[in-house]
Amino acid sequence: TDGELRFLVDGVTDPLELRVKDGRGQLGGAAADAPTVRVAPDALAAILYGALRPSDAARLGILQTDDPRVLDVADRILALAPYFALDPF
Repeated sequence: TDGELRFLVDGVTDPLELRVKDGRGQLGGAAADAPTVRVAPDALAAILYGALRPSDAARLGILQTDDPRVLDVADRILALAPYFALDPF
């Protein structure tokens, strides 16, 4: 889904900005008023690999936002199938 999202990651000074247009993601270039979430690095990794939806991370208290509507945007932009290893280990 097209949209913009800004991540304030714990321990990282500069925000990470994600802009998606026509199905292609780009880091940087988000508008100054892009929806913003605060998240820990390990929670962001789980979200980006499809193991955790942003709204579920918020319910667990490991992602925060000032506006709950941002969670709908984040869920749509970051909708990924969960990672699955073919190797059974």
